[in-house]
Amino acid sequence: MFLHRTTELSGFGAGNNLPDATVSYESTAAITTDQSSPYTFSSQGIGTAAANRTVVVVGVAHINAGTISGVTIGGNAATEIVYSVGGEGTASEEIGIWAYDLTTGTTADIVVTTGAANRCQIGVWALYGVGAPNQTVEDKTGALSQSITILDGGVAVAGSVNNVSGSTVDSWGSDFTERYDTAVEPDTKASGADSTGGGSKTVSVTWSSGGNALIAAAWPKG
Repeated sequence: MFLHRTTELSGFGAGNNLPDATVSYESTAAITTDQSSPYTFSSQGIGTAAANRTVVVVGVAHINAGTISGVTIGGNAATEIVYSVGGEGTASEEIGIWAYDLTTGTTADIVVTTGAANRCQIGVWALYGVGAPNQTVEDKTGALSQSITILDGGVAVAGSVNNVSGSTVDSWGSDFTERYDTAVEPDTKASGADSTGGGSKTVSVTWSSGGNALIAAAWPKG
């Protein structure tokens, strides 16, 4: 469940009097075993408990059959925000963003359900004071760069996946702050970033070689 919080205060217009949203990167983890049953990441950090907290997961899997069919956070089914497949023959690097308004606890089991997969990785953020996502973007060709609008006081989270052995992230664009650059296995790399502030932002990532997919989502304050 992803709650669509209000983006305005009664009698005060379209949200200008709401406090700015905040974003906090919390944890990352990887499992490198081949399996078709769900990947369980136990006791992941999800941030400080709060009535206005949304937990966001960027999930990556190298899948031979099927897709990432679902993510649960603390036993709750998260909402898929954006999903991309960067295909390579019969195998593919798949990446998505999921969110759930989990208000209690500081850790949670995060379970990623996949088809037959070789490996899986997650990055976790806590967002505070956001409404429903206002924009998502995807890129899986060329330079991996897109424009995304962060409404005033809003936040954004982005992720990228790569299937070139030995590749690392050279840089994210100046509008986003890199939070991890993980070698899940020699042939699967994952990276995540976030941003704040209003206006049109460039979400881009440059790998030392290759690069399968880039995704991002923006949330307004709410």
